[in-house]
Amino acid sequence: MYKLCALGSKPGLERIESLLNEMGNPQQGLQYVHVAGTNGKGSTSLIIADVLINAGYKVGRFSSPHLHSYLERFTINNEEITAENLQNILDSIEKHVQVMLDRVESHPTEFEV
Repeated sequence: MYKLCALGSKPGLERIESLLNEMGNPQQGLQYVHVAGTNGKGSTSLIIADVLINAGYKVGRFSSPHLHSYLERFTINNEEITAENLQNILDSIEKHVQVMLDRVESHPTEFEV
């Protein structure tokens, strides 16, 4: 993931739309709460996640930046992803990225991956 940081951020939705299409649009059919703003996003996300978990929902949460480990960015019901699971997911995504590169499309950024 760290090598993707060198790609920086790039305006536009073309890369993420292409990647999601290549992956079969896994985001469709999911429900989201997007927390944005200047201050309090981490605390707000944790509170919302706890409320939803206590209501019986399965809750995935992404936060950035991390404090200690990249793994803490990804949680399900407040449990961090394991290094092995994250690597498996990244390997799967990389196959789709390679198809994009073969079509001479731009490589997705870290946040898009």
